Amino acid sequence: MQEVLQALNETLPGRATGGSETTRVLRLGEYALDDLLAVAEVAHHYLFSGGAALARTLFHGLAAIAPREPYFALGLGLAHDHMGHGEAALHWYQRAAKLDPMDPRADINQAELYVRSGELERATLLLTSGRRKAEVRGEAELETKATALLHHLQAQNASFGSRPMAARANRASLGCVVRPFRGGRREPPEPTPARARRR
Repeated sequence: MQEVLQALNETLPGRATGGSETTRVLRLGEYALDDLLAVAEVAHHYLFSGGAALARTLFHGLAAIAPREPYFALGLGLAHDHMGHGEAALHWYQRAAKLDPMDPRADINQAELYVRSGELERATLLLTSGRRKAEVRGEAELETKATALLHHLQAQNASFGSRPMAARANRASLGCVVRPFRGGRREPPEPTPARARRR
């Protein structure tokens, strides 16, 4: 794990001596998935401790080393989301959804971006899809979250129309926290803190 942290540390802004972050990390060779997941846990800690930029760098390195691992794409999307980079977050959430089409988190996170931008029809479709996937996977917390957001959208649209709902969504957004696999099983996701804690 020390090797992986050192490799990713070299990609931090201001420390690279040449080449892109992706190129520098890829030259360092292959690592065990368990080591990469340990680094991802460190990135997760930084993400929810005010270090979104560092988390983004770590997840970027992880996604470069293991581009087919959906967890790293999801984590990179979440880091961009916390930094207010909506287009980049959407790109990585969509990548995670392609890598693991049955993971509800990517759908729910995309839906929240669409709620914030006022694209409520897309948000509703993704929330419906995410809820169905959560039910299939037995992820009760995510199913409950998707259901609550769908009910909120429906209630707001019935009462106020789509414009006021979009404005309210900017203040009340939630994101799905990424959690790594452990022994072939995904740990249950946790709800993201309130909007006030997002960076």
